Amino acid sequence: MPLTTPVVVEEVVFTREKMTTQLMSEVVFTREKMTTQLMSEVYKEEIMKHPEEDFDYYEQRENEHYTNHHRLAKELKEEGIVPTLPILLVPGFASSSLKVEQGYKRWENKRIWISLHKLGLRKFKHTVGKALHRQSSQPQDILGSEIRDEAHHESLATKLDGSVRQVAADVTGTSKMKRKWIEHMCLQEDGISDPPGVKVRPYTGLEAISYLDPKRITKRLSHVFAPLITFLTELGYDEQNLQAAPYDWRIPLHHLETRDGYFTQLVKMIETLHHYNGRPVLIIAHSMGNRVVQYFFNWLKWTRGETDATAWIKCYVHTFFAVGPPWLGAPKIGRALISGEAMGLDHFLFGKERLRLARSCGSIGCLLPIERSKFVMNEIESFYYLKKKGEDQFQPCPLKDLLQSCDAQRTVECVDKNFMNNPLYGSRSEDQPMSILEAPPVERLFALYGVGLDTELSYYYEQK
Repeated sequence: MPLTTPVVVEEVVFTREKMTTQLMSEVVFTREKMTTQLMSEVYKEEIMKHPEEDFDYYEQRENEHYTNHHRLAKELKEEGIVPTLPILLVPGFASSSLKVEQGYKRWENKRIWISLHKLGLRKFKHTVGKALHRQSSQPQDILGSEIRDEAHHESLATKLDGSVRQVAADVTGTSKMKRKWIEHMCLQEDGISDPPGVKVRPYTGLEAISYLDPKRITKRLSHVFAPLITFLTELGYDEQNLQAAPYDWRIPLHHLETRDGYFTQLVKMIETLHHYNGRPVLIIAHSMGNRVVQYFFNWLKWTRGETDATAWIKCYVHTFFAVGPPWLGAPKIGRALISGEAMGLDHFLFGKERLRLARSCGSIGCLLPIERSKFVMNEIESFYYLKKKGEDQFQPCPLKDLLQSCDAQRTVECVDKNFMNNPLYGSRSEDQPMSILEAPPVERLFALYGVGLDTELSYYYEQK
């Protein structure tokens, strides 16, 4: 399969004690899988063109966004197509809304993922629209650069004037809010436990997966399953035959059950949908949600025995529809653990913030690439390459070695404990394949992938 020309994306500089990230390193792209547009890029473009007060514009775009869904649903209804199978939606990584159940008092019982206000952008959002209209040469200074400390804020503010200076002042005032947001969102080193005095948990129901930030301006920019839910509702689905199974996407799959009883609830939800509709359930999962469903099936076999679990699945699950399933993982996840990941908040989280957020997610190990030999891109010798200090050539490097080189030994230990040494995910014995690579035990499985889009495939790091 031909590859595009390697492009420079980022460079990772290693030291013995810690890793720092700089812009620039090589990443090879191939055009085989689906990628998504970052919410922050869309947000930046929209807010530069339209100030926050222009609500009519956003309402118009919102209406246009769903026109096709309404039209298609109407056409299908006219053809006599009506709901038959009940549907359960399982979202992917970072696609379930989270709320603060315990923590900063003003935030309790309110949304934290995603809430741009809690990132400290309440004033910032209000000011930036006007400012960027007046001084179009400045937005990258405000939105695109890393703002590390108060001194940097002050330096920036002295260079700007008028309303753009107000933007810089607003950003200065948000640093404490952002730190508080990070403290609530990031789990402890074990990738499982909340910080002391903090309890963050997922919302329930369709609300949790429709929009991540459902406020008026950010609603359209943060939709997850909203278009599909709108279409299904127009077709005739309601709460009796359409349900969602959001979860805390930060914690390892095993602990979804031990901490939240998630898989037990999933059994009850599927059985209830079957009971009220008299039909087995169509499960639609996206991205990491497919890993969750795979693990759920393995959990059923582990707790009920393979025979009873298979019989239950045959009775209650009609079809497993997998959208963008990471059956073999994704090389990009290794990059996230080495360099950090903004999770769509590229203009709001930087450097160490991205790295801390990515490494605090104990769940991320379930998305790491496995069984490289099974990937279709056989001409790629490795996903990760390292040029050591004093050497001239990049050499293939196991991800585990890269992580240990950049002070991520704890991450390696968590991945081994929660996934590789977990019999519901890893190998039960040396002569058996990984459990997560077993085909889902369903009668009907459909997998949907996007094609023709650049997708990160290999990474080159230089040690200095």
